[in-house]
Amino acid sequence: MNTPNYIKALVMPNAQKPQGRRVWNIDLKDVWIPFFMATNTQGDTAIPSAELGHPIQLGIDKNTGEVRFSKSGKPIYRVSKSISDGVKMVRDNQVAGMLAFVGQVAEDNPDGYAEQVRLAEKMGTPLANHDNDMLREAMELRALVESEQSDADADSAKGTKEAVLVS
Repeated sequence: MNTPNYIKALVMPNAQKPQGRRVWNIDLKDVWIPFFMATNTQGDTAIPSAELGHPIQLGIDKNTGEVRFSKSGKPIYRVSKSISDGVKMVRDNQVAGMLAFVGQVAEDNPDGYAEQVRLAEKMGTPLANHDNDMLREAMELRALVESEQSDADADSAKGTKEAVLVS
């Protein structure tokens, strides 16, 4: 089985780095809006033009109808519901397509796929062991520092109590 071009394109490096608002880690203005305009044009979606023209909307409290603010006092903005739902559908379909591709490759080339799994497990084990060792050491060091800090705080509090009793 030859790998389809759309799958090859997914794993090719792309130097473009969009900088705008991102949805599912993909630029809203430069990717999602044009994509949904194209799918609307083809009749594949029916996202309202108003939402495509104004995709970032002020967050409104469902109960009070008031503008929502973050704890820092800034107004909350959200991606419109239709666009958000469209992105979710694309994401779900992308995952399904990727899993279907995995199944097809595993069926067409079971030995090659099994070898990839075996090799990944074998080569990943030393990395996982190294990470586990580093984490264990860091946690032991952190516990020691916290214990020393706790002892120092207790000694400081004890000294304060003794000073109060002496006066």
